[in-house]
Amino acid sequence: MRKFLKVFIIISVVIAAVFVAGHFYVKNRLHSTIENDLLTGQVAVEDLNLNLWTGDASATRIRTADSIAEALYFNIDKAAISGLDYFKLLTTDTIQVDKFEAEGYALNLGKDSSKQQSKSSQKVIVINEIALDKGEISNTSGARETAFFKFSKTSIKKVNIPLENILEGLEYQVDQITVDSLFLKLNKRENLHASRLNLYQDSVAVRNLQFVTNDSVQKLVRAGRINYDILDLQVPELTVSNYTLGLMSPSKFTADRIILNQPVLTSWSNANLEKGEPAATYHQLLRDMKLKLDIRKLQINNGTVDYSEPHAELDRRGSITFDQINGSINSFTNFQEQQPIKIDMSSRFMKESTVNVDWTMNVYDPVDTHLIKTDLHNFSLSSMNSFLNPVLNIELHGKVEDYFFTIDARKDNGIVNTQINYSDLKIDFLSEDGDSKWLLSGAANLIAKKNSNDKSINKDATMPRDRRRSIFNFIWKIQEKALRKVIL
Repeated sequence: MRKFLKVFIIISVVIAAVFVAGHFYVKNRLHSTIENDLLTGQVAVEDLNLNLWTGDASATRIRTADSIAEALYFNIDKAAISGLDYFKLLTTDTIQVDKFEAEGYALNLGKDSSKQQSKSSQKVIVINEIALDKGEISNTSGARETAFFKFSKTSIKKVNIPLENILEGLEYQVDQITVDSLFLKLNKRENLHASRLNLYQDSVAVRNLQFVTNDSVQKLVRAGRINYDILDLQVPELTVSNYTLGLMSPSKFTADRIILNQPVLTSWSNANLEKGEPAATYHQLLRDMKLKLDIRKLQINNGTVDYSEPHAELDRRGSITFDQINGSINSFTNFQEQQPIKIDMSSRFMKESTVNVDWTMNVYDPVDTHLIKTDLHNFSLSSMNSFLNPVLNIELHGKVEDYFFTIDARKDNGIVNTQINYSDLKIDFLSEDGDSKWLLSGAANLIAKKNSNDKSINKDATMPRDRRRSIFNFIWKIQEKALRKVIL
């Protein structure tokens, strides 16, 4: 019995010694792999803890060294792994774990990582699941931030990352990424939000997407300090097929098709501001975006657009509404200079008539041209009064059978060709408090042509473009000029 007990104690001591030695060996090997093998001495880690029995490990403040901070920087406050495969760690070039968890992380993808002299590892990281919480990703060009992401509660499934030449390009294979509460800074004026994003190998599904002008710009616009259209695009459901996403500078996103279900776009203009710099054109906004886009087809199902403008002097606004919008935007891109964006839409106008729009623009056109061809049919002029009354102190009544116009709008000027068939026109000029100016209205109705006599009247008009105002402001004002020629 004593001999057995003695042998048992010796074996236990040996096992304990081997376990302790193995613990320290594996811990040191893991520490060395992180700090020396991943990016050859350019990753630091503090307070590494290891559970040899379960294959779990945790660490605090995992970060890159200053020498590659301009190319690739990351900092993780807390991290833990479970299910570490010791055999592959010790005998192969593969680091395989079941799950990686991180909290409080930041990743910065720099301007020109290829210039960094780093001997990249030949190892491959294989992770079945990654769980991230409270993190952000940025992309900088020198000291200037070009793209900025914030995430909350991110789940990534089946990740394979080859570390060879990682600084020359972030390559990865991922089966699925799920993100709750996404934020993306698109440019200095607009941000992107989403409540949930599901990203698969060949498709993306997004819930409650919002493209919005940021708060600081909105305050300046509403205070009359700058000229800009406040934009708020809300999309309950968006799907993407056959996409590619590149995070390294320049950031880019390409896709064969994006479908927007029930999008609602609100555009709030301070179009009567008399001072200030010219407003940025939509061409310029797309050119200035740091995220480069190339989308072959963007399909819109049952959308809504609401555009509002203020009165020149009074504190009131008029609005124009398009709903039941269906159609597509083809070649939506901001980095292929020779490829124009083509918009083909149909919708309901002011809740009653049908409108068809064929709109073409080239982002890199030096004069920022919009070519807009539109036709409307069977609508009452009184449907326009929700815009005309607050903005122009005027109301119209009558019937329009057919209305066609083509606008060639450029950065500084434009021309419109208008064809209209109408009947029973009546004009009512209003005072600021809404009362009819009967004398002026009576004179106008004596002069104006009440009918087009069942045929279309064709008129052209040209007008300089006030660059402090949006393209939508220019569209209705140049049409107003042409319609004056029609009825007088």
